[in-house]
Amino acid sequence: MAKEVGFKYYNYVSTVKNNVLEKKGHLAGPFYYLNFKKISSNRIRRLIIFTMFEKSYSYDFIVRLIKNIESWSFFYPLQESTFNEMMIGIYSTDHQAIIRIFEYLKEEGVLHYYSVYELEDNLLTYNPVFYKMSGKQKEDTHYIDQEIDMEMNFGGCVFDDKDQETMKLSHLDRRLLMYLQSGFLKGELSKIMKHNAKLVDEDGEHPYVWGYNSWRYSYEKLTKNNIISKFYVIYPLPKDICSYFFLILAGTDEETTRKLAAGVGSNCRILRSGGMVRSLNPEDKGKTCWCAHFRSHPLFMHKISSLLEVPEVRTKLIYYCKSISSHGNDSYPVSYMNYYTEQSISLENKYYDRESMEIRYDYDLYYNNIKTLIEKDHLL
Repeated sequence: MAKEVGFKYYNYVSTVKNNVLEKKGHLAGPFYYLNFKKISSNRIRRLIIFTMFEKSYSYDFIVRLIKNIESWSFFYPLQESTFNEMMIGIYSTDHQAIIRIFEYLKEEGVLHYYSVYELEDNLLTYNPVFYKMSGKQKEDTHYIDQEIDMEMNFGGCVFDDKDQETMKLSHLDRRLLMYLQSGFLKGELSKIMKHNAKLVDEDGEHPYVWGYNSWRYSYEKLTKNNIISKFYVIYPLPKDICSYFFLILAGTDEETTRKLAAGVGSNCRILRSGGMVRSLNPEDKGKTCWCAHFRSHPLFMHKISSLLEVPEVRTKLIYYCKSISSHGNDSYPVSYMNYYTEQSISLENKYYDRESMEIRYDYDLYYNNIKTLIEKDHLL
């Protein structure tokens, strides 16, 4: 990677990482996968929801509305056509309660259409392949896949399924998990410790003061018990000039779908974060697909549709994200940039019951809050 960006002294790993790759927009992280089966005794999954809404409703309004579902995960604005479009992620302990909210929004005319998919596990990140071996020779790879490698099979699991006993988490454990998942302060424990020591609650107290050894002990415990797994994100180009899109893909059967998932973009300079999903939509309920978020060269984004014109593909849905090329550019601000947003899973005391080790979200409250906002909007 250092050679790719023209840095001569590429043997100095920390210098390359901090002063070259991160500054040039090629590297982000570390982030952490979470073992959801071990942090909660009740079932928690992430839902990925594609939405279309009338242009009379702004992105800002939709984001503020859906953020009333406090277990939201991410918002990605998509390139619109007749309607505005957005991809939304939500952590769920009750799928039907969340679908009830989206169905209400559709009935009220806020949403024109929505489709829901349940993510099987984490969205696994596969970084670009910059070199590959041809015999004994190392060859550069390309930014564009010429064909799909159907020889591999998508595994789709970070953690060992045999080790899934739920672990009781302390308050510190849960705060650290949220920070690590989101990549906050690059997971540096000393900086996280200082940040927490400054936080003040409603009573003016400092409730999050723990010593460094406590933070270190928690980190080691989470690692030892197979609850977290570290990864980095490497962009094929500086991230502000990559093209971003989502792909939902299904083959002739589940085995073919997994082969397609493993093969698309596997031998070139493409960043993929994907996982197997199950459709919760009435027209194809239970159907297994692969859902992935791609960051690639712009030419690959335009070629992906034709690349998937193969007999093995039965379903291909491509959702192009709005450009983020001017993200962070104060001279040319773009309003929807604020809506490329993510948050870690919510594990605060109000959501986590330490005795039962369950995560609980009040979906009835979220429904009523959203309903109140819609009724007020309709009165204006």
